[in-house]
Amino acid sequence: LPPNNLTEAEEEDDDEAVEDPEEYSHRSTASTTKVPLLLELRAAKAKLARARHLGHDMEEAAAMLEICEIKLASARYGCALAFAQEAWGLLGNQARGAAAIRLIVRAHREQGNFREALEVAEKHWAHFKSSSDPRSKGVVMLAVAEANLDMGRCQEALRLSASAAENLRKVRDKGGQASALTVAASVGLHIGTASSTKKALAAAEEALALQRALSDSREEAALLLVIAQAHLKRTEYDDAYAFAKGSFELSQSVGHTKGSAAALLQMAGILLAINDEPDAVVQVAQEALGMFQRVGDWLGEANAQMTIAKAHLADGLANFALEALQSALDIARRLGDRRRIREALSAIVEAMPADVVLQVMHEEATSALAAGDLRREAFALQSTVGLHLAMQKPEVALRDAERYVCRMRSSGDAALE
Repeated sequence: LPPNNLTEAEEEDDDEAVEDPEEYSHRSTASTTKVPLLLELRAAKAKLARARHLGHDMEEAAAMLEICEIKLASARYGCALAFAQEAWGLLGNQARGAAAIRLIVRAHREQGNFREALEVAEKHWAHFKSSSDPRSKGVVMLAVAEANLDMGRCQEALRLSASAAENLRKVRDKGGQASALTVAASVGLHIGTASSTKKALAAAEEALALQRALSDSREEAALLLVIAQAHLKRTEYDDAYAFAKGSFELSQSVGHTKGSAAALLQMAGILLAINDEPDAVVQVAQEALGMFQRVGDWLGEANAQMTIAKAHLADGLANFALEALQSALDIARRLGDRRRIREALSAIVEAMPADVVLQVMHEEATSALAAGDLRREAFALQSTVGLHLAMQKPEVALRDAERYVCRMRSSGDAALE
């Protein structure tokens, strides 16, 4: 991945070394969005510092995995991968190492390196499949299942998630079983047929029952959103909204702001799907946006801005929609998140007039060049060539095409030529 566009001061605050655990844990908890999920990150780093100070390797690895999850939620995928790999170095091929493997695979997946993610997952599965520990086998099988899903191998992903659930059932790991069933539900929703969606709903409901037995309110709230998605796929809008609202209320009851925001955003999406008043959709999505901003969840902010843009477009307010899309694009650029950059650009291409799209694509080419991201630059230049041709400007199209060829050849990346 190219470096993201955080300022040097922000990078230092994000990735600073922690030497004194007591001093670090008592730092100000004033809310800030300078760095994604900063308060959660500081708490996890305090745990890491304490574990290192005491020489507790297992606690150190656990703290690293916690930091890895925060980095993943902040789209800092390269950094997340480094923490997961360091934790793996401490844990090795023992049972607790399976969690590190799953996070390593996920970091590759989030970067769009799907083939590499599958190779890593299968490599580790070759070791763990002969393990006598069903729990570790189940967790690694989940990593392989998720990697197969990204490669479009849905039936293999379903088979593996079912096997993972069975292994985790043997050791009465209800949380693990719920995770496996959630993966199975994700596969079913991804396939999207009436039959697969029905099975996805059943898997999510079973996972929900397991989480309720564990009294894990945050996981329960997240599963209510999966169930809401299944009902939305089935155009059962009242049920979808009811489950999303239930997730919101549960998250509110335990003070989980990020979960509350995710539920509100899904409620807004459901209202949008049933062609409700766009003003109501914007109001709900903006409430979610404010929550995401308070906890410093940049990805949540970007998703909320995308929903706000869709609502404005449904109301015929193209200028307001463009403003929201630009906000989502700016966040994605600051995070260096190629997938979300592409999503925002695609929405702009689909909804905006050619002259606006052309300006945005030129800005994207400049931004990508500054970030050293040749793949983003290639996409932007290819888009400007097509736009100029559509606008009957072949000379300008040729100029951008020549720039594209020159840049890609100088990169030495044969895949881009």
